[in-house]
Amino acid sequence: MLYQAVAVRRRLEQARPDIVYVGLGFPKRERLITALPPSLPAAWFVGCGAAIPFAAGALISEPRRLFRRYLVDDLPFAARLIVTSAAAQLRP
Repeated sequence: MLYQAVAVRRRLEQARPDIVYVGLGFPKRERLITALPPSLPAAWFVGCGAAIPFAAGALISEPRRLFRRYLVDDLPFAARLIVTSAAAQLRP
């Protein structure tokens, strides 16, 4: 694992990207985003979690595992966010 982290750091330092998308889960994503900026001071780091594998179709094959997360856990939060935002927009 340490070898992989060193290899990633070297490749990023050579590439000098403006934006680095970090498609890792918590807490690996936060550790990497915290560790890399000193060697890439001009880069923006975007933590995108599972968005990369999802876009690649890798997570589509796991609907049972993700069903509870998205429909049971996240849906009430999303509904509350929409209602609160709509109410804020309607206030004079």
